[in-house]
Amino acid sequence: MRKKCTPWIALLLSFALLFSSFPMAFAAAEPYVESDTTINFTKAQGDYYWFKFTVHGSHEDPQIAAGNGSVLKTGNCKKLKNANGEDEYRFQVWAVGKPGEASAIYTTLPGQEPVKHCVITVGEPLPAAAVAPEPQTSTETSASKQGHTIYVTRTGKKYHYNNHCNGGTYYESTLEQALARGLEPCKKCVG
Repeated sequence: MRKKCTPWIALLLSFALLFSSFPMAFAAAEPYVESDTTINFTKAQGDYYWFKFTVHGSHEDPQIAAGNGSVLKTGNCKKLKNANGEDEYRFQVWAVGKPGEASAIYTTLPGQEPVKHCVITVGEPLPAAAVAPEPQTSTETSASKQGHTIYVTRTGKKYHYNNHCNGGTYYESTLEQALARGLEPCKKCVG
């Protein structure tokens, strides 16, 4: 005569179904990029905006894109560490398109699909006095437009108008190149 194993099989099947419906508690979470801005907004033509992206679960550098370059122009990107040791990126975009045009901001970690964080629509231009200077792309540098020659060191974090400021070894540069390197103005000689 055969013994009935039905209660034990039913119990095992119940446990299997119960645990298969929940994610595994010890599974590694997939790395992701968190943005400080997740809602769509409008930025005046000629104005800029800074994003803060925090990478969670990885120290891989994300690719950051501003969609269509004729609508949003990328500016500086600075990499920092937050208090938790995570990588943070400060990413600047300028609204250069025509009013009403829009473009999305994306990040992509290696091996993952792009993630859209928000859409920026270009608004009406600001009054001339309120417009921040747009990054230059022409051969005439913004430094020469302003009547200043820019000086930088090979490893410094500041750009200067005075090539003797702080006693460094300086070489001439353009404001565009200095900003592309993430350099900030010297408080002594630039102001």
